[in-house]
Amino acid sequence: MGVSDGFRISESGYGRLAALLLWVVWVCCMATHGAQAYSSGLSCVLLCLPVLVIVVALLRGGRLVRVPAAMWFFLVAGGGYFLVRCAMSYNVYDAWNEAAHVLAAMVFYLAGFLYAPSKDGKGRLLVAVGVAVLLQVGAMAVVGMGEVPSPVGRPLFSLEGTMNAAHSLFGYKNFTAAFLVVCGVFSLTYALVEGGRRSLGWWAVAVVAFTASFFCSSRAPWMLVPLAVAVACCFWLLARVFAGRSAVAAGVCLAVLVLAGTVGLSVLLAQDGGADRLAHWLDSHDRLYLSSLALDARERAPWFGNGARSFVWEALPMSWTKYAPNYAHNEYLQMFADYGLAGCVLLLAALVVHVWMGLQRLGCEEGRRPALVAAAMAGFAMMALYAGLDFVWHSMGLLAVAAFCAGVMAAPCKPPLRAESKAGRSVLLGVGAAVLAGLVFLSVQLFPTWCRQWGYSELVDARVSVQSRAAALSSVVAGYKDPLVVNEYVRLLAEASPSVSTWEAGVRRLDESLAFNPKYLYNAVMKADLLDRLGRFREAESVHRRLHVPGGMVHNGIYPWRPVYALHLADWGMSLVKSDPNAALSLLQSALPLMNGMVDGWAPAQSQLRMTPAEERRAREMLQTTIWYLKTAGAVPDGAWKASMAPGEQGALYQRR
Repeated sequence: MGVSDGFRISESGYGRLAALLLWVVWVCCMATHGAQAYSSGLSCVLLCLPVLVIVVALLRGGRLVRVPAAMWFFLVAGGGYFLVRCAMSYNVYDAWNEAAHVLAAMVFYLAGFLYAPSKDGKGRLLVAVGVAVLLQVGAMAVVGMGEVPSPVGRPLFSLEGTMNAAHSLFGYKNFTAAFLVVCGVFSLTYALVEGGRRSLGWWAVAVVAFTASFFCSSRAPWMLVPLAVAVACCFWLLARVFAGRSAVAAGVCLAVLVLAGTVGLSVLLAQDGGADRLAHWLDSHDRLYLSSLALDARERAPWFGNGARSFVWEALPMSWTKYAPNYAHNEYLQMFADYGLAGCVLLLAALVVHVWMGLQRLGCEEGRRPALVAAAMAGFAMMALYAGLDFVWHSMGLLAVAAFCAGVMAAPCKPPLRAESKAGRSVLLGVGAAVLAGLVFLSVQLFPTWCRQWGYSELVDARVSVQSRAAALSSVVAGYKDPLVVNEYVRLLAEASPSVSTWEAGVRRLDESLAFNPKYLYNAVMKADLLDRLGRFREAESVHRRLHVPGGMVHNGIYPWRPVYALHLADWGMSLVKSDPNAALSLLQSALPLMNGMVDGWAPAQSQLRMTPAEERRAREMLQTTIWYLKTAGAVPDGAWKASMAPGEQGALYQRR
């Protein structure tokens, strides 16, 4: 039975409706998705619609070409592994965000597979890519005209500060550059392979995309665009060879590009400091150091990783950089750290197998198919290459592009095309139902928060009082316990109404959020600060022990962990001067060396205890005076407080192991 029997899903009304909905989802992913899990809420809701349409089409007897065994494996086993690993991760909300990525990738992967065999005589793919590029360019132009607030749905409280500012549809300049370059290489390859007047539209999209990429305020296009042109010529050459046609022009173009690139690189390296400039560019934002942190994190769970998006929480205590390490800036090493050897092998196998399947499809003689496959391979290759330098697959919009290209490469084209069997369609229906169930679950968990955050966003933009912002954020944290958001809420709450009841409420909120990510160190420090204010010093010191790492305490690079701990010990010691002078002397002697350099190295606002430099200076003088007084009075240091307070708990933090 051929695929012509019955209606083919991709060429039916169901397929056209699903394609339109997927395009809307794609744009939504670019415009609203960020690092916070709730920013995936709208995308999950919208993504349910095309999945439902495809499921209905299958139930109504819609046909599709037979799914290759390799595609079944990566769709079911690969997607299943990543979803199961997400479900087993300790950082719940980060894992939900990652699960939304995995489900979206599965849907766009299937979409590429369904689209590839269709005729598309009206050029709908060209329109979809062209309009998306124009939207990006238009958004960049609007932002360039003046200050524009963050796009709707973009998180306002996140470690990824660079992902919160309006830039185009994306909130991060490197994502905009990557999108434009990938769309450019896809369009250029399509135009080169197809040729003739039909390719003029693709030429126009390629020129606009490549040109606009240089206005992204990113250095990436200066390397990526020449590489993209070379990649396009490479697949143009391969398409000509596989089709048995003359490849002289393609070979000459590729040779010229390779020669020009070699000469340019040689000239750069020959200049004084050229090698250093190149190394600095490749290592911008401490990429190599972040890669080493990913390798260190991988060693703690080599087979199955530490969990979805766990890299930041595993690397944070060990980091010596000034800023929090949000991503490894190398997707392959991050995959190793988060999903272990199993996940990394699955990813690399998927890359290799899909490139192999794509090469097999290049020789297809069916109309536009060689141009589509070559373009998909070029876009897929650029995404795979750039993933070694940035966290592009953590953008749902860019991940969708890579998944769609992979689906195109997986679709068979050698006639006669056979329809998927009844059993295969049943399995695909099961996969669709499971994906739909996952999207519904995530929508229920995340979409209400996405709606609630609008009120808080408006208040932040209006710069209203702390009390008003705390009240608005309370509706967000009521059903969303993510530690990042709770941390911001408790900080505002303590600032708006500093009282015992507020501090106790803050401790309860932080306990709730730490259950969703026990390694979120910022919440641990804030909880210790509130316990300190409540006079529960022993509990506060116990919480501080979460910050212990091999060799001592967490580095001060991104937060004044040691000075804040020192102020806590000082508070505790001063409270015991009369009742237990021996313990007080031990506490104050431990605190004093940790306070050195606090005033010079940190602004007052970065201390949870909110001490000004003058107050900190006076506090050190008071400590020194009190230590002298206790020694004169005959006190002997009693370090009993340093011991473990529970079975298996480590000792006081300032001690080295």
